[in-house]
This record gives sequence, structure tokens and C-alpha cells, in this order.
Amino acid sequence: MIDPQTILGIGSAAVGAWVRLKAQADSDKHEMMMAALKLQNQTANDAVKRGSSWGRRFAIVIVLAVGFGGLIYAAMAGIQVSQIIDRKPIIDLLGLIKIGGGQKVVEATGFVIPTYVENSIISIVFFLFGSSAAKR
Repeated sequence: MIDPQTILGIGSAAVGAWVRLKAQADSDKHEMMMAALKLQNQTANDAVKRGSSWGRRFAIVIVLAVGFGGLIYAAMAGIQVSQIIDRKPIIDLLGLIKIGGGQKVVEATGFVIPTYVENSIISIVFFLFGSSAAKR
């Protein structure tokens, strides 16, 4: 029969070796993660050095100038702005019989902001905000 102290010694040696190998593997994984993080930080710093916020500011100024400048020009020149409005029916019976509603074309002169201008400017402003917020 094998001596219990021998079994205990071999088991302890195996556990000690396993713990040591696990610690070395974790240390290697940590060093690789830190190297990757350092590379990511260096890449982000290089990108910040290459780019500037000048382009984003220029885009904002152009979008707002074209968006509102075109409306102001149309108001000053007396150009009519037409917009199609969908009106809801007064009575709608199961979608089969509709009374009232339909499309109506509205023409106006002066400083008129159609709904598509508001939606366009809002989407562009939020896109630029999101791109600046996501910047590292």
C-alpha cells in the first residue's frame, strides 16, 4: 500500500503546480490586455492629433446656414412654399367608409418652416452631437 504522506505530498505538489501555472497564465493574459489597451490608447491619441473639431464646427455652420438661409431667402424673394398636409378623416368606420380627411396642399409665402426642415435639422444636430459624445 502507498504511504498516505506520499499521496498527500504528490497531491500537494500537483495543486501547487496547478495554482502556479494558473497565476502565470493570468499574468500573461493581463500583460496582453495591457499591451492591447496601450495600443488602443495610442491609436486614439494619434486620431485626435490628426483630426480636429474644426471640421465638425464647419459642418454645423454649413447645415444651419443652408437650412435657415434657404428659408430666409425664400421669404425675402417672395417664393411660395407648398406643403402637403394629410388630414385625418372626421369619421372612419373600420377603414371602409371615410368621411372627410385626405391630402390638402397649403401654399404660403414669408418665413415658413416646413416639417421636413425641422426633422432634417434635428437629425443632423443629433448626429453631430452623438459623434462628438462618442469621441474618446
